[in-house]
Amino acid sequence: MAWIALLTMVSWLELVNSATTSTPAYKTSANWLRASAFVQGLTAMEKANLTTGVGLGSRCTGNTGEITRLNFPSLCFSDGPAGVATGDGGSSFPAEVVSGSTWDTDLIYQVSYAMGTEFRGKGINVAFAPVVGGPLGRSPYAGRNWEGYGADPYINGIASYWGVKGIQDAGVIATPKHFVAYEQETFRYTAILQKIADLASLGLAGGGSMQFNKDQIDSIVSNRTLRELYLWPFEEAMRAQPLAMMCSYNLINGEDACSNGPLISIAKDEWDFSGFIVSDYGSAFMVGSTARLANAGMDMDLPGGEGVFGVQLPVLVATGVIAKDRLTDMATRVVYAYFESGQDFNYPGPNYVLRQPVESPQNQFVDVQKGHGNIARKVAEDGAVLLKNTNNTSTGLPLRKGLRLGVFGTDAGPSPVGNRFLSGIYPAASTNNGTLYLGYGSGFALPPYVLDPLAAITWKALEHRWQVAPVLQNYPAKNKASFESAVKFAETCLVFVAANSGESADRETLKFDNDGDDLIKYVADHCADTIVIAHIVGPTNMEVAFNHPNVTSILNAGLPGQESGRALVNLLEGTVNPSGKLVYTILQNDNDYIQVNRTSDHEPKSFFTENLLIDYRLADAKNLPVRFEFGYGLSYTQFAYSGIALAKINGTSFDTARRDDSLMRISAMVTNVGTVAGAEVSQLYLAFPASVGEPPKVLRGFTKTFLEPGEAASVVFDVRKKDISTWDDSQNRWNVASGELMFMVGASSRNLPLNITTVV
Repeated sequence: MAWIALLTMVSWLELVNSATTSTPAYKTSANWLRASAFVQGLTAMEKANLTTGVGLGSRCTGNTGEITRLNFPSLCFSDGPAGVATGDGGSSFPAEVVSGSTWDTDLIYQVSYAMGTEFRGKGINVAFAPVVGGPLGRSPYAGRNWEGYGADPYINGIASYWGVKGIQDAGVIATPKHFVAYEQETFRYTAILQKIADLASLGLAGGGSMQFNKDQIDSIVSNRTLRELYLWPFEEAMRAQPLAMMCSYNLINGEDACSNGPLISIAKDEWDFSGFIVSDYGSAFMVGSTARLANAGMDMDLPGGEGVFGVQLPVLVATGVIAKDRLTDMATRVVYAYFESGQDFNYPGPNYVLRQPVESPQNQFVDVQKGHGNIARKVAEDGAVLLKNTNNTSTGLPLRKGLRLGVFGTDAGPSPVGNRFLSGIYPAASTNNGTLYLGYGSGFALPPYVLDPLAAITWKALEHRWQVAPVLQNYPAKNKASFESAVKFAETCLVFVAANSGESADRETLKFDNDGDDLIKYVADHCADTIVIAHIVGPTNMEVAFNHPNVTSILNAGLPGQESGRALVNLLEGTVNPSGKLVYTILQNDNDYIQVNRTSDHEPKSFFTENLLIDYRLADAKNLPVRFEFGYGLSYTQFAYSGIALAKINGTSFDTARRDDSLMRISAMVTNVGTVAGAEVSQLYLAFPASVGEPPKVLRGFTKTFLEPGEAASVVFDVRKKDISTWDDSQNRWNVASGELMFMVGASSRNLPLNITTVV
């Protein structure tokens, strides 16, 4: 390309000589020096062009301007965390909450890499993924919780690291989002967004009741809580060196996320984040001030157009309101991301068109799936969580051969409107017609197909001699004859229920959609072997299903993506042994959860008064009645734990160690004491000294081990300095906890048979 000529020996030497010992390592890297040299040759308007979207109606979800004289292309941006959201020919992978429920970092990397290759295959430069602790899962009512890996900063952070690494190893720029403390949908928009033209094109339409308010929500949260909960997953993701990060809609302690200089400084100055900060769509417009945003550290405005950057940047630089070096840094970060990801060599351009029908002649119909359905199926299988199983020779899971099966509920079958809907933020998804495989919003990915549960069960019926009587309805009173006939026919009844949510609205209830509890009760009242399969976005009330004596099994299948039915039938027949574990807590009483703020549209505030106590931390501290605890999940086999040990890692000092250095190693033995092969997720929890003021216990390690019957294996957890540190607001720093530390190992947050202590 022509611009390579700019990288003269003189420019390289000037840049190398200007580096100091305090300069972040990335600023002395070859690609940063190349990017700096490239940007030196740009005009102020060209720099602004790199940092501003072209507005609505662009080919991709977002596009930046190009520099034609130097052959620098317009960058193509796309959602999202479950695959290419808006192009044909890609896969619809399981939601991140299902990936998290696998507790398998290798599998999370594999699915993220596969996703990255599909983004690259469609010519997309920047993927708006993964979702990294925004939302984390403070409240189960938050509409977008399913887009993230789980309601704990540790597992969310570890999974996010592998998510970023997988996407970027495929050559695509990953964008951890939404930075930060973005924990509800209600009041996320202000009325000013109505002035930005077509809301559907922005992706603001959708299910639920959308609010356009005087002000957006302000998350009032302590520095300690920010550091230990909401910033933690982002810090972990930084270890994978993401090349972009998205700031969120909300305010944090009175300042918009995208103009929150102190928080952005943590990423750039403390964590050495080398990429660019991009606004969530319209969030920069809500701030309104070009200078505030640029000077705070936001580097790119999307969707752009007549937004806050563009032509205003050179004007404000010329008048000294924004420093020239700041605009240069903004542009350099964008170009660096492009170089560092290797997109300057043989990277394809976009081959699809978002804002025209998929039948458009401009669309090249490039299929990028490459057999990724197998990976999608594996994640769906390993992320399914068996919650209840009364297994004997005649009931429960796995299913026996020769059964007469009744299949009940709209969630068992195909969507009557088809799977390829595409309107705004996909409002058809929120109607829950047909099986639920993903939530709605920008986290949705357009599927090439969806294999529904009934189709998969029917496909397997001949092999297992199953006779199947389906009733794809949720209301027995309205379909009395069909229900009566099916329950009379069936020996075993499969009841499919769902709970959906998504972008733009929070959940109004934690019950199943479409009177799911009534459906469960009716079928179970008439069927002594009732198995409930739940496709849910997160914590959902299970009391009716759990307490009914005829409900023998409950399987939480989550949001399994396009391979829903195939994964499910493998679990039902026992070809695959369930090994998923919950990444959130299911309480007995819905009122015990933290609520979202729905009370005011004038300067609405959400006070995080619970501080560090969310999910299982809250349940433990308040002794709340728990139905299924964080980390819980059954198997078709059983596991036993023994032999815990702790060893200090030689050559490390608590005082001189870096935050990511390992200081000690915990080990234990896990044995498959059952009769079938299976995988166990062994979990490590830490109880800090009471004087430190931490929750009763926090997750600090996990590993997944496959074992044959009778086989035993050692599980090992390395504990880093950061894992035993807490944030001190008064000193504004991390401190290693002083006193006795108790480490506990087991199968879930409330099943920890092993413990060992050490004094620090």
